Amino acid sequence: MSFFQSLILILSFILLFAACAFAAPQTGSFTDSRDGKTYKTVSIGKQTWMAENLDYEYNEGSAKSHCNSSESRNCDKYARLYTWDAAMNVCPEGWHLPDTVEWNALLKFVGNGLECTKECYVPDGCNVFCENVGKKLKSTVDWKDRRGERLWDESGNGTDAFGFAALPVETELYSGLYTRFWSSVERAPLFNPDNHDYAYCLLLSNDYDGASLVNYVKSLKCSVRCIKD
Repeated sequence: MSFFQSLILILSFILLFAACAFAAPQTGSFTDSRDGKTYKTVSIGKQTWMAENLDYEYNEGSAKSHCNSSESRNCDKYARLYTWDAAMNVCPEGWHLPDTVEWNALLKFVGNGLECTKECYVPDGCNVFCENVGKKLKSTVDWKDRRGERLWDESGNGTDAFGFAALPVETELYSGLYTRFWSSVERAPLFNPDNHDYAYCLLLSNDYDGASLVNYVKSLKCSVRCIKD
């Protein structure tokens, strides 16, 4: 084999590898047998996620869910928001609420292996920050503009590079700015390990291209993305 033929073969392997590496995410769908609703799904790395927020009505005791701003039209677009107690029980059979290990695996894959940064605060505990990952997970619409470094507005939208399509549904007062997704892991303050009022959630915002795993009060409401068992 000549040098020229060898070079062409090597380049062909490189192009084939690049095509595989940047192939479109593998998508599918799942129908929840409890209410007949169908959700888009997406495989990212070795994980399969719901590519839409869960929208199953769940209200059992203190475990509550509701539509953003208590308007049903918001459930049609953004799905329901859940307290942590509700989120722990709401995923359909064959799916579950992701723990922090699973969230970190997603962030690392989307970040192309980039390690995230852990920052610890007294007395709150430790948060995890992953640069330039959130933009790839955010939807391409509905995020409010942000003030750029050059003092003019820049788009807060994401690229949705992996089909995760995270929409901003934070609260009744701050639509377009944030969204939070529950994890199944509790987070106790460093100096108060018996405090069970907090749990970790994934935070995305319009003014930050990264993603963060932070604490949030369990009685407040966040979105739910289930991951396949």
